[in-house]
Amino acid sequence: MPETTAKNCGAGDQNRFYNILIPDYKVNTPGGITTWVKQVETQFKLAKVISEEDKFDHLVASLPHKITSHVFDIINNPPSVSPYTTLKDKIIKEFEPSDAECVKKLLKGISGGDCKPSEYFREMKSLAKDKVTDDVLREMFLDQLLKSAVDILTVLSTTSLDELAKAADELYE
Repeated sequence: MPETTAKNCGAGDQNRFYNILIPDYKVNTPGGITTWVKQVETQFKLAKVISEEDKFDHLVASLPHKITSHVFDIINNPPSVSPYTTLKDKIIKEFEPSDAECVKKLLKGISGGDCKPSEYFREMKSLAKDKVTDDVLREMFLDQLLKSAVDILTVLSTTSLDELAKAADELYE
């Protein structure tokens, strides 16, 4: 994780130093760019970095190339008002897949790989957002499981999808 050390970040003691750990952003990970932005903002909150300019400077100092290549215009010519918010919004716009892209990926199928069924389900749910009904999501999830597991899980038809995914985990242990 890139780390920046900041001094005088807008709150409290003028001699206080802050370590801000900007997490690396990995494209196409569950949670996506919105989770990454939340992690960045949590780092700022913990370090009591409150000014737009300080947040902007820390973020720019630690952005990986895969992001800077999409937002270099704002980095090189930051707005005088709300530079951090402007940069954050552009990053989200550039990296947040559209609803149509998410549903298309969901319909195409995602690889469960070696993950637990609940982790696979969580990714499916993240892609579905509110664009796919629970009934359709349930069927898509069950289609990815072994027939023996599906036979057991279909008895739990009244169970919530999250509980169904947890039950699937137990069957696969």
